[in-house]
Amino acid sequence: MLSRLNHLPVSNPILIEPITFKSLFINDKHLTSLPDLSKYKYLRTLHISRNDLTTIGDNIPDWIEEIYCSHNRITSFGKLPKNLKELHCDNNLLIHLDKLPPNLIYLSCTGNNLTALDHLPSFLKTLKCGNNAITKLDKLPYDINQVDCSYNKLTSLDNLPPNITSLFCSYNKLVTLCNLPASIKILHCTDCNLKSLIIPANLETFYCNNNLLTTLDDLPASLIVLICANNLIKTLDKLPQKLDFLACGKNLITNLNKLPASLKSLNCEHGILTELNNLPNLVMLLCSHNYITKFDNLPNTIKRLDCSNNPINPLIH
Repeated sequence: MLSRLNHLPVSNPILIEPITFKSLFINDKHLTSLPDLSKYKYLRTLHISRNDLTTIGDNIPDWIEEIYCSHNRITSFGKLPKNLKELHCDNNLLIHLDKLPPNLIYLSCTGNNLTALDHLPSFLKTLKCGNNAITKLDKLPYDINQVDCSYNKLTSLDNLPPNITSLFCSYNKLVTLCNLPASIKILHCTDCNLKSLIIPANLETFYCNNNLLTTLDDLPASLIVLICANNLIKTLDKLPQKLDFLACGKNLITNLNKLPASLKSLNCEHGILTELNNLPNLVMLLCSHNYITKFDNLPNTIKRLDCSNNPINPLIH
């Protein structure tokens, strides 16, 4: 029966015979060091999160491909397995990551004390390094396609690799975003003090709320989701025809008379709108805390409506 196991959670791995399981779970065991894993020839995934480890690496077999070691007290890594493909080391005490295996394709190191990432493996595809103290990311691998660097101290993101499809860079001090790769489809740049940016040509999901933007020109035709609330935007007259979701409250917009027919959800709460006419076939309309006095011909497709805190008298359908 044991020979058919793919993964096994244990309290004491020393007591286990060397069988063919592929995943080993030793989470929440107050480990300060790792047991001898050399006899587990089929082991590929090691889960050692929420322990008391301060370092790992030197005694982990080279055939291990994934390591989950988040929520420890790790300050540095020894020699990690040469075949390692995924490393999840969130919420530790890491200051630097200089000796990563060459075949690593996924790295998640959020919630550490990192200030730079200058020696990333060339095959890396996904990087999650949020909630650190990183000041620059100018040496990313050429073929990387997903980057989450939110909650850092970045002031610029220049010369990004050309194949990035997802970029999460919220809660930094970027001021401007220019020369972003055209390959980006998902962009989150919330709360960055942005005053200007050049929007990637193939963008589909765009979060730019809580900034200092005054205009959003040249929105790409591919855009489906736009979250631009709490800026200084005055008009949104050229919205893409594929747009499905729009959140634009807390701006200086006085009318939304040119909404695309594709739009299904509209959130324009806490604005200065006085009217909402010619609405498309919305499913959701949230327009509370505006100055709207009446509605003409609300779409009968609406399933969720909040128009509270408006001087509406009467409500006309």
